[in-house]
Amino acid sequence: NVIQQEERTEEDLIAAGFKYYHRRKQLVMARVLPDDEAPLILELPWDTLIAEAGYYICYDPGDVWYVNRDSYDRWAVRPDIFESTYNEWDVPDWQPNKPESYLMSFGCKPYYKFAGVWAKRLIYPTYIRSLESKSAALIPAGAWLAIGVKNAPWHIEDKEFRSRYQLSDGVENGA
Repeated sequence: NVIQQEERTEEDLIAAGFKYYHRRKQLVMARVLPDDEAPLILELPWDTLIAEAGYYICYDPGDVWYVNRDSYDRWAVRPDIFESTYNEWDVPDWQPNKPESYLMSFGCKPYYKFAGVWAKRLIYPTYIRSLESKSAALIPAGAWLAIGVKNAPWHIEDKEFRSRYQLSDGVENGA
Protein backbone atom coordinates (compact mmCIF):
# COMPACT_ATOMS: atom_id res chain seq x y z
CA ASN A 1 0.00 0.00 0.00
CA VAL A 2 1.52 3.32 -1.15
CA ILE A 3 0.58 6.70 0.31
CA GLN A 4 0.24 9.10 -2.62
CA GLN A 5 -1.73 12.14 -3.69
CA GLU A 6 -5.47 11.56 -3.35
CA GLU A 7 -8.51 13.46 -2.16
CA ARG A 8 -8.58 13.71 1.64
CA THR A 9 -10.88 15.72 3.84
CA GLU A 10 -9.93 17.14 7.22
CA GLU A 11 -12.15 14.47 8.76
CA ASP A 12 -10.26 11.75 6.84
CA LEU A 13 -6.94 13.06 8.13
CA ILE A 14 -8.11 13.26 11.74
CA ALA A 15 -9.57 9.75 11.53
CA ALA A 16 -6.20 8.50 10.18
CA GLY A 17 -4.35 10.00 13.18
CA PHE A 18 -3.02 13.19 11.60
CA LYS A 19 -2.76 16.50 13.46
CA TYR A 20 -2.24 19.97 12.04
CA TYR A 21 1.09 21.66 12.84
CA HIS A 22 1.95 25.31 12.28
CA ARG A 23 5.23 26.16 10.59
CA ARG A 24 7.96 28.03 12.47
CA LYS A 25 9.14 31.07 10.58
CA GLN A 26 12.58 30.11 9.27
CA LEU A 27 14.66 31.41 6.41
CA VAL A 28 14.82 29.23 3.29
CA MET A 29 16.91 30.18 0.29
CA ALA A 30 15.29 29.23 -3.03
CA ARG A 31 15.84 29.58 -6.75
CA VAL A 32 13.98 28.55 -9.87
CA LEU A 33 15.66 25.64 -11.67
CA PRO A 34 16.73 26.83 -15.14
CA ASP A 35 16.27 24.77 -18.30
CA ASP A 36 20.00 24.07 -18.63
CA GLU A 37 20.10 22.32 -15.20
CA ALA A 38 16.93 20.25 -15.66
CA PRO A 39 16.04 17.63 -14.90
CA LEU A 40 17.87 17.75 -11.57
CA ILE A 41 18.01 14.51 -9.59
CA LEU A 42 18.15 14.99 -5.82
CA GLU A 43 19.23 11.99 -3.76
CA LEU A 44 17.70 12.19 -0.30
CA PRO A 45 18.30 9.72 2.54
CA TRP A 46 15.23 7.61 1.67
CA ASP A 47 14.04 8.96 -1.66
CA THR A 48 15.03 10.32 -5.05
CA LEU A 49 13.37 13.52 -6.27
CA ILE A 50 13.31 14.74 -9.84
CA ALA A 51 13.05 18.50 -10.36
CA GLU A 52 11.96 19.76 -13.75
CA ALA A 53 12.77 23.19 -15.17
CA GLY A 54 10.72 25.81 -13.32
CA TYR A 55 10.66 23.89 -10.03
CA TYR A 56 11.98 25.71 -6.98
CA ILE A 57 15.13 24.31 -5.41
CA CYS A 58 15.06 25.16 -1.71
CA TYR A 59 18.12 25.23 0.54
CA ASP A 60 18.48 25.29 4.30
CA PRO A 61 21.46 27.68 4.54
CA GLY A 62 22.24 27.13 8.21
CA ASP A 63 25.34 28.78 9.67
CA VAL A 64 28.07 26.64 8.08
CA TRP A 65 29.48 27.65 4.71
CA TYR A 66 30.13 24.84 2.22
CA VAL A 67 32.28 25.06 -0.90
CA ASN A 68 29.64 23.26 -2.98
CA ARG A 69 26.03 24.51 -3.01
CA ASP A 70 24.86 20.89 -3.34
CA SER A 71 26.25 20.19 0.14
CA TYR A 72 23.42 22.19 1.74
CA ASP A 73 20.20 20.41 2.69
CA ARG A 74 17.98 20.92 -0.34
CA TRP A 75 14.66 19.83 -1.74
CA ALA A 76 12.51 20.44 -4.81
CA VAL A 77 9.06 22.06 -4.80
CA ARG A 78 6.67 22.30 -7.74
CA PRO A 79 6.00 25.94 -8.71
CA ASP A 80 2.28 25.81 -7.90
CA ILE A 81 2.98 24.36 -4.45
CA PHE A 82 5.81 26.82 -3.74
CA GLU A 83 3.76 29.85 -4.74
CA SER A 84 0.91 28.84 -2.42
CA THR A 85 3.05 27.95 0.63
CA TYR A 86 6.09 30.30 0.67
CA ASN A 87 6.44 34.08 1.06
CA GLU A 88 9.38 36.40 0.53
CA TRP A 89 11.48 36.86 3.67
CA ASP A 90 10.16 40.00 5.37
CA VAL A 91 12.44 40.56 8.36
CA PRO A 92 13.44 44.25 8.43
CA ASP A 93 17.17 44.99 8.26
CA TRP A 94 17.98 41.34 7.46
CA GLN A 95 21.62 40.88 6.53
CA PRO A 96 22.61 37.57 4.89
CA ASN A 97 25.23 35.43 6.62
CA LYS A 98 28.04 33.78 4.63
CA PRO A 99 26.02 30.70 3.52
CA GLU A 100 23.03 32.86 2.56
CA SER A 101 25.24 35.25 0.56
CA TYR A 102 26.91 32.29 -1.14
CA LEU A 103 23.54 30.81 -2.16
CA MET A 104 22.42 34.23 -3.39
CA SER A 105 25.37 34.19 -5.80
CA PHE A 106 23.56 31.30 -7.56
CA GLY A 107 20.31 33.22 -7.86
CA CYS A 108 18.69 32.17 -4.58
CA LYS A 109 16.36 34.58 -2.84
CA PRO A 110 15.22 34.51 0.80
CA TYR A 111 11.79 33.06 1.57
CA TYR A 112 9.97 31.40 4.43
CA LYS A 113 7.33 28.71 4.38
CA PHE A 114 4.15 29.96 6.01
CA ALA A 115 1.88 26.98 5.43
CA GLY A 116 1.32 24.46 8.17
CA VAL A 117 0.93 20.77 7.51
CA TRP A 118 -1.11 17.76 8.51
CA ALA A 119 1.32 15.15 9.82
CA LYS A 120 1.81 12.04 11.89
CA ARG A 121 4.88 10.16 13.01
CA LEU A 122 5.22 6.79 11.32
CA ILE A 123 4.94 3.76 13.58
CA TYR A 124 5.81 1.32 10.78
CA PRO A 125 7.93 1.63 7.63
CA THR A 126 5.62 3.05 4.96
CA TYR A 127 5.81 3.49 1.19
CA ILE A 128 5.25 7.14 0.21
CA ARG A 129 5.26 8.72 -3.23
CA SER A 130 5.59 12.50 -3.15
CA LEU A 131 4.76 14.68 -6.15
CA GLU A 132 8.47 15.07 -6.93
CA SER A 133 9.45 11.44 -6.29
CA LYS A 134 10.65 9.19 -9.06
CA SER A 135 8.84 6.24 -7.44
CA ALA A 136 7.46 5.17 -4.08
CA ALA A 137 10.09 5.16 -1.35
CA LEU A 138 10.09 3.11 1.84
CA ILE A 139 10.20 5.59 4.71
CA PRO A 140 11.28 4.21 8.11
CA ALA A 141 9.32 4.22 11.34
CA GLY A 142 10.07 7.37 13.33
CA ALA A 143 9.98 9.68 10.31
CA TRP A 144 6.96 11.91 9.73
CA LEU A 145 4.37 11.57 6.98
CA ALA A 146 3.08 14.99 6.03
CA ILE A 147 0.12 15.91 3.86
CA GLY A 148 0.52 19.36 2.39
CA VAL A 149 -1.47 21.53 0.02
CA LYS A 150 -3.23 19.70 -2.81
CA ASN A 151 -3.21 16.62 -0.56
CA ALA A 152 0.40 16.02 -1.54
CA PRO A 153 2.18 13.52 0.73
CA TRP A 154 5.84 13.90 1.65
CA HIS A 155 8.17 12.76 4.39
CA ILE A 156 10.61 14.39 6.73
CA GLU A 157 13.10 13.17 9.31
CA ASP A 158 12.05 13.56 12.95
CA LYS A 159 14.80 16.05 13.85
CA GLU A 160 13.96 18.27 10.86
CA PHE A 161 10.22 18.10 11.53
CA ARG A 162 10.73 19.14 15.15
CA SER A 163 12.91 22.09 14.10
CA ARG A 164 10.47 23.33 11.43
CA TYR A 165 7.03 22.79 12.98
CA GLN A 166 5.46 23.68 16.32
CA LEU A 167 4.79 20.31 17.92
CA SER A 168 3.24 21.82 21.02
CA ASP A 169 0.29 23.06 19.02
CA GLY A 170 -0.59 19.93 17.07
CA VAL A 171 -4.36 20.28 16.79
CA GLU A 172 -7.16 18.12 15.46
CA ASN A 173 -8.10 20.70 12.85
CA GLY A 174 -6.36 23.36 10.79
CA ALA A 175 -7.64 26.23 12.92
